[in-house]
Amino acid sequence: MLTLTGAELALEYQWHYLVYAEGDSTEQELRAFHALEPRRDGVYLNYGAGSWSRTLKILRGEGWNVYGFEPHGDASPAGSEVISKRETLAGMRFDGIFSNNVLEHLRHPADELRAMSNLLNAGARMVHATPCFEYLYEYTRFHLFFYLGRSREMLGQQAGLTLDQFIKDDEFMACVWRKSTQ
Repeated sequence: MLTLTGAELALEYQWHYLVYAEGDSTEQELRAFHALEPRRDGVYLNYGAGSWSRTLKILRGEGWNVYGFEPHGDASPAGSEVISKRETLAGMRFDGIFSNNVLEHLRHPADELRAMSNLLNAGARMVHATPCFEYLYEYTRFHLFFYLGRSREMLGQQAGLTLDQFIKDDEFMACVWRKSTQ
């Protein structure tokens, strides 16, 4: 998986989502969103907003200004608030970015987190939740990384982020990072 081109990896995910339906991760995504400590006047991004999630519908229904980003079109939820092109994201800024079950799929996680950080307004934070902060679910070709030990701090440092908090509550695990001021 690590040696595939971007197009080959996209094709793998396209085939994957044709035959496999993710479980509903809405509750974990909502927890990640609220861990941002969002403001009502803020703009937020659900990074990796798959079609199985009801998060965007719920949060927008509650009056939050939330967008979704899903680069794999077949996995995208429907709606004008869903962005599928990185070029579109490049022109936007957010007060927070959150994800669930995304970090373990990134081939270049530090680069991807750095790119996300560039989308943040000053003082903004990111919350990324994944069970792969422990060594779980090792028998899947799509989980490319596990973030054990000090890897959470090191990943943040490589991406220009500071780890504010690591949340571990039963099966919910999330890192809260903020853009470093250095």
